Amino acid sequence: MSQGRYQDALKILAKIKKQSPNDAELMYMYGCCYANMQQWNNAIKAFELCIQIKPDVAQSHFAYAGAMIAIGEQEKAIHCLQNALKYDDNMDEAHCSLANLLVAKGDIEAAKDHLNHVIELNPNKSDAYFILGRIEQEAGAHKIAILYFEKTIKLDSNNINALNGIATSLMNLARKNDAKNYYKKALKIDKGDIGAISGLALVYASSGDYKKSGELINPILDKKIINPSIGLAFAQICRYLNKCSEAIAYIETVLKLPSLPKPMIKSLNISIGQLLDKKGEFDRAFSHFKIGNDVMRNMYEAVSHKKQIDEIMEVFNSDFYMKHSGAYSLDTTPVFIVGMPRSGTSLTEQILAAHSEVFAAGELTYLYELTMGSKLNVNNKKQYPGLIKEASNDQLRKVADEYLSKTAKLSNNAHYVIDKMPHNFYLLGLIQLIFPKSKIIHCTRDPLDTSLSIYFQDFTDGHQYSNDLFNIGTHYNQYQYLMDYWDKVLNIPILHVAYEDLVSDQEMSTRKILEFIGLEWEDDCMNFHKVDREVNTASVHQVRQPMYKDSLNRWRNYEKYLSGLKEGLARDF
Repeated sequence: MSQGRYQDALKILAKIKKQSPNDAELMYMYGCCYANMQQWNNAIKAFELCIQIKPDVAQSHFAYAGAMIAIGEQEKAIHCLQNALKYDDNMDEAHCSLANLLVAKGDIEAAKDHLNHVIELNPNKSDAYFILGRIEQEAGAHKIAILYFEKTIKLDSNNINALNGIATSLMNLARKNDAKNYYKKALKIDKGDIGAISGLALVYASSGDYKKSGELINPILDKKIINPSIGLAFAQICRYLNKCSEAIAYIETVLKLPSLPKPMIKSLNISIGQLLDKKGEFDRAFSHFKIGNDVMRNMYEAVSHKKQIDEIMEVFNSDFYMKHSGAYSLDTTPVFIVGMPRSGTSLTEQILAAHSEVFAAGELTYLYELTMGSKLNVNNKKQYPGLIKEASNDQLRKVADEYLSKTAKLSNNAHYVIDKMPHNFYLLGLIQLIFPKSKIIHCTRDPLDTSLSIYFQDFTDGHQYSNDLFNIGTHYNQYQYLMDYWDKVLNIPILHVAYEDLVSDQEMSTRKILEFIGLEWEDDCMNFHKVDREVNTASVHQVRQPMYKDSLNRWRNYEKYLSGLKEGLARDF
């Protein structure tokens, strides 16, 4: 068996079986031979006989579980692994395998319990750290995920999956160059690793280098290798290769694979939905969008969200501004672009990025991080906006100073720095307080088009509302409620830019935006798609194209599916 001569091994086992037909160890060896030959039904029968003869051997149940996993019987595999651990709770491989299955099932806390138990038993078990990293990655906690993957690599320096895991999380943290380096490290270990190839292809595609991306995945496609990650990369670049029909067929084949993780099922369905939408096959497209969103539907607490907005309004009133009248910086550098996702924020930022006096910093999380209790040295149990009430003027000025320091380092002291975090609309009251000379550009778009576009995106973290049309409508409703309040109470300049106006008359809208900020006209702003910069949002491919109007009134193609969305938009709180 150790030499891979399984047929010869089976002949020897058959001779022994005549003399010892009820030998459990013999049946175990039968099962292992068949498993190595991928004859799973025969392997399962052998392991079942082995366990029937001697049921108290953990290794037999573990091997039986492996065969069940191979044929896609996840629940039976879980039961087998639980039996293995009943007879040997110190079997770290069984704990790790069970944790993997529990993650796929969505029982994350139980999976973590098994992994933490493994680490107590064996602090040098790299597999446990890797699975914990994957759990954090799928939860959107990419910085924590990287720490677990780094621990994995410290224990197993050639662990390609951990290198790819770090790269994937770095991509989600908008660190594309670092991600590229980790994928390349993985490919130095194994130049044919599918995960690294597909990941690197996505890095190149997101940077607009579709040629390099195609060069990476075309050899795999030519070999007819079916792989989920390759499917995602193929979807990203197929329109530039004139192969979108082929990409759709490829992804449909991928979706038939057993045991795909839920996040991957969502990503693949969203990708194929986007391709079908472009082809005008709207019913098929919506079917895939719905499948993808349903598989990852989150609990969205609309009432809690409304309560948070009410608290923001309660904190940022005239009395608050009188109390903190000196907590500000008069710096004119910051320009904040806010609005719902998919409302034209990336397009507006890209137009401004073409101007010589502007640095576009992307979606910065600095303000959120700086308003945490640990930064303000106030009651850490409170969250925004409550903790702002406890902060002194000096503490708030430190927030402003640190924000300016961080953006100055990024921008090489540009005259204007664009912070395009759409959900900074929650923080406009704070922005008026600490940056009263800054400018706010509020991007708007038809509520139905905005909401539907959110539903059609594969958001990797946050946006708990985004997997259900009714919840999206409710969230939009509450966002508009808050923006209406800001319009009434804030003195800071806010320019409302309608997406429809921007795409219908780019020059007129661009002139308004530049004049609002205080910038002279530059023709380059009309050629925003030629700007060579990193874009790390869902609009990465759109902003690399000239202005187009295809997305106007897009909702009409899906009107028969929008009753829930319309109910959410009209919801009365």
